[in-house]
Amino acid sequence: MDTSRTREATKVSPGDCPRQERGNRLPDVAMLGYEVQQNVVVTPAGFLKAKQNGQLLLFLSYRARQAVSGPSRRSLHTSGDGFEHRHQISPSPPDDPTHKDWVKRSAGTWQRAEIGNQLAYHAGFTLCDHGLCRGHRHTLFPSAPPSNTVAKMEAAGHSQECELVGESMPDIAGIGIVVGFVGQALLSLLLAGWVFLLSKHGTLDLHHQEGTIEHRIERKRLESVSEILMVGNDIQMLLGISYMINTFAYGDTLDTYHLHLVFDIVSFVGVSNAAAMVCWTFCAFKLDGMGTKQGKPRPLKSYFTPRHRGTYLFAVMFLALTILLCIRLDEWAPDREPGRCYHAQLITADDASHPAADKTYVAITAIWMLVAMASAILLNARRRRWVLVSAFLQFPVHLYMALALRSANQGYLEGEAPDENSWDFGQTTAVVLLALAITELLRKGREYIVFERDLVRNGLSVQSSRVSKARSQEGDPEDARGGYQLQGECRRLNSAHDRSASN
Repeated sequence: MDTSRTREATKVSPGDCPRQERGNRLPDVAMLGYEVQQNVVVTPAGFLKAKQNGQLLLFLSYRARQAVSGPSRRSLHTSGDGFEHRHQISPSPPDDPTHKDWVKRSAGTWQRAEIGNQLAYHAGFTLCDHGLCRGHRHTLFPSAPPSNTVAKMEAAGHSQECELVGESMPDIAGIGIVVGFVGQALLSLLLAGWVFLLSKHGTLDLHHQEGTIEHRIERKRLESVSEILMVGNDIQMLLGISYMINTFAYGDTLDTYHLHLVFDIVSFVGVSNAAAMVCWTFCAFKLDGMGTKQGKPRPLKSYFTPRHRGTYLFAVMFLALTILLCIRLDEWAPDREPGRCYHAQLITADDASHPAADKTYVAITAIWMLVAMASAILLNARRRRWVLVSAFLQFPVHLYMALALRSANQGYLEGEAPDENSWDFGQTTAVVLLALAITELLRKGREYIVFERDLVRNGLSVQSSRVSKARSQEGDPEDARGGYQLQGECRRLNSAHDRSASN
């Protein structure tokens, strides 16, 4: 190799950036950030700024050096400083050359393209100026590289990276949407866990015979708990169905990234609904005297209440969304409009294959959620623990996936407002509905606390009524008289309450 020629080529001033060295220089087979142990070794030099005739230019710079075989065929070392290659990117200066979002990504990506019968390799990178992003390519292999070079590149895991994610859509992926859905799901899960604990301790059991004042108190408690349990769940179900209808309305104009994000966000509705429905069904069957060995059988119409029909509609639409997402993942492409890929470094392993890994996640979580929703309706109430555990486990999975996917792709969105944290009508609506659900929970919770406090104040707590019932069944006349006195006191309280209500 002619070292004098090398030194001459590497001494390039900023003003000479547009000039390209020709002649006997090394073939332009450079790669950004990778080494191919075949003919050329590349060292990235990043981005350079230069002025020419008063105009600011931006160049992609890298250095190629000749690889010389060592004592072993597998050992290589470099010779000389190589030649500096530059690719002009910006023919005119951006509005603000110091803007932090000017250069979004300095790491190049490989792209393969067939031009006629010739395989060409390109380096791809993205530049953004005040939120307006454009993709750039620089041909590295003007002709097909040796097959073993390509094999080494692919074996090292240097696959195509997503260039075109899509445009920002705050009404679908805004922070307000995430907060609204996550908040209501967490609220429903916590209430379902609270009801489950009450039922395990026997607080929601109907111990007394129908027609007694104790039985009326137990029914009142069960009704209050059931109402508190479903606070926000009906609103969230309507919101989730509307969210999917809005998603379907976009059709093919919706990119894969946002479709995947919709899948994770709307999963919060199904997860929380499964937990709420299994406990609500338990309470409803207790109130109607069904679902037990001694009780009446469950009629068919009990599976078609308005809440059940809403759950069925949501499940069908969620299944359609899952199928649509899998079809869209099959169209995975790094630069196809409106966006058929996304950056998945935070949700998959570095060597994961796309879209196979993504489809596996979607299939497993979708089946998991649909089975949990069906179990909440069809299984016996005694198996509600399994449904609750299944729902609680899915919540952190979808929460991490939604936040990680959103975080990994925020910097690559295009459009006039690439920041999806800007608030609009859809985000505000989701947060307002969450606030309404919390307000309703506080109101009903206060009513329940006052109800229990009045029972304790008048000696009608859960523990005392259980003791009274147990002792009266044992035949203790003194305790039986106490039980009758307790019932008389309950009747007096109930009649006083009815008179005050009528006035």
